[in-house]
Amino acid sequence: MWKESDFRKLVAVFTILIAECIYLASSEVKITDLKVPKYLQKEEDKSVILDCDYEFSKDEDVEIKWYYNDDKNLIYQWIPQRSKPQAVGAFRGVIDPTYKVSNDANKEYRAILLKQITPALSGNYTCKISGIFHEDVETKKMIIYEPAESFSILYIEQSKTIVCEAHGLSHEPKMVLSAVYLTGSNDTLPSFEEDEYIIENSQDYEYNITAIYKVSDTALSDSVKFECILSLPDTDYEVRKSYIVYSGASSYNFVPVLLALSTLGSLFLSAN
Repeated sequence: MWKESDFRKLVAVFTILIAECIYLASSEVKITDLKVPKYLQKEEDKSVILDCDYEFSKDEDVEIKWYYNDDKNLIYQWIPQRSKPQAVGAFRGVIDPTYKVSNDANKEYRAILLKQITPALSGNYTCKISGIFHEDVETKKMIIYEPAESFSILYIEQSKTIVCEAHGLSHEPKMVLSAVYLTGSNDTLPSFEEDEYIIENSQDYEYNITAIYKVSDTALSDSVKFECILSLPDTDYEVRKSYIVYSGASSYNFVPVLLALSTLGSLFLSAN
């Protein structure tokens, strides 16, 4: 038989449990905007800001941590209004811990400023916001690249091959060869066979690539413009070099020919 006092105790217990559930729900922390550039080209003395905005209950303590590539590689941490921001480990000289992204005392040091970007800083960056009962984690990838130090295209008439080469790229590149007839012919250009495709990684963040394509005699029955397209996947980096093979004549790379004509013209004018 239930007594009235027992019933009141039971109601009190349920009331406390409901109140705790409401509190836990209202104290949830949440990342609202993680800003990490997808790609950047390395430039002298260029810095970058990675920002991690969040929402949380004002009466809850939070901790902000940044990781590089995995959750064991902590690079930055800060507890609002309790401790100073700290750059950690190998990033101690890379991150500026005095950088403030906001005037809100609970968010002012949430972002990290990488003082000088290099390809070695490419990777996954993770922001982790932790409260007493909840946490939120989000990761984004950033690529910092350097363009090719050299890039060339060459036609070797004896072996009927097109050679595309690039040196000194910071990440593994991709090379594609395209070709079109220059005479307005609607004929489909015969396919060319990829003979060699070599990517060398001589040291960290230094790649060289060589692509060699065999061209059939049928393909050269008319004048053809070959174009080598060099790119770095997952970035906006893409450059092109062209070479024209004229039917029944010697082969010329149109860029050097134009430069030579320009130089001869300048010499002629200066002589007069």
